Amino acid sequence: MVTLTGEADRILLIAGYDMAEFEALETSFEEINSAYRELARGNRELETSERKIREISMTDALTGVGNRRRLDEVLAHEVERAIRYEVPMSSIILDIDHFKRVNDTWGHATGDRRRLAVGACGWRAL
Repeated sequence: MVTLTGEADRILLIAGYDMAEFEALETSFEEINSAYRELARGNRELETSERKIREISMTDALTGVGNRRRLDEVLAHEVERAIRYEVPMSSIILDIDHFKRVNDTWGHATGDRRRLAVGACGWRAL
């Protein structure tokens, strides 16, 4: 309840507050702030998980080298950059034929060691 009374040279404000209503508003603000903090924390966790999933989906688990999906992404970016800056671009892509025979003949452990040796060279945009 608010009442305004006054004369020409001053105004007197008389106010009455319902304390239960005031305390309810304070509780509502606290609940909103708590919910906002929880939502912000959840968003940070989701962004962290998304980054991890993206990294996992773009790299070979054994060698840590970018996979085909990552190659496609980087190659598209590098082509756009070469066009934008009007510079030449080249790439070399190698494939080891019949690599499955290494696994079949000498076992997966040997094949993995060979993949690691090849993967250590990796690939990258220069």
